[in-house]
Amino acid sequence: MYNEELKDLLSAPEDFRKLRVFEDLSRKGAVVIQGLEEITVKNTFDVLNILDKGSKKKQMAATKLNEMSR
Repeated sequence: MYNEELKDLLSAPEDFRKLRVFEDLSRKGAVVIQGLEEITVKNTFDVLNILDKGSKKKQMAATKLNEMSR
């Protein structure tokens, strides 16, 4: 999440769209993120590959607040 915008790191870059985040009122404390990519995994290797794929697309940036908190 950056600037109140959430991106799906597993979707194709041209498919980046704003995801809708809302509270599920039928389940206390549950949060729903609408529009996420779903991928079926069969083993640990699949999970690690997906985590690596998402990690490579991750972007980080500093803010003024980060600078002050050092």
